[in-house]
Amino acid sequence: MSLFMPQEALRTGEKAEVRFRFIKHPEYLKVGAKMLFREGVTKGIGHVTKLQPVAQYKPSQREEDGA
Repeated sequence: MSLFMPQEALRTGEKAEVRFRFIKHPEYLKVGAKMLFREGVTKGIGHVTKLQPVAQYKPSQREEDGA
């Protein structure tokens, strides 16, 4: 899973809109669904606000550069 967010870090209690890209295999999601993720010691919870089909996905220049 790749995670793209507008700021470098979030602290406990802060909120942000982020974009996920599932790397190994797609996941079944629907708008409004609750989402929980964990990567190492990092954890997050939220809900799905928008979906973008894989066929329509075009990485931004920032994503291509690995930022």
